[in-house]
Amino acid sequence: MLESYARKGYYAIDPEEKKKGSDILWFIWENKNSPVFGKDKMTTFERYFVAEKATHVEPKNPYYRLLEKEGESAVTDDAMVVETMLGESVKLYEGSYENIKITTPEDLKLAEAFVGK
Repeated sequence: MLESYARKGYYAIDPEEKKKGSDILWFIWENKNSPVFGKDKMTTFERYFVAEKATHVEPKNPYYRLLEKEGESAVTDDAMVVETMLGESVKLYEGSYENIKITTPEDLKLAEAFVGK
């Protein structure tokens, strides 16, 4: 859902939809409560304009710390994050290439091809 609105922030023709999408895109990009932010702070400004390396540090949440681990205990995908952080087993089911997410006009054309329109 967030991806759909983020795309509207860039592609929408309706100004109201474009504004809503733009707001959600900024939320995703820089809000501490965003599901994809993953850091205590963002230091883009500091990396560009402050020479002191200590100001460049972006402490990451456990999800990203696990993904960045190296060696045998490295996490290679989201399923391993769930298993490592929550101690839960992940079940996989075979899906279908026809099960797609429709977020762009191109996706809609593909979906129409699947249903034979």
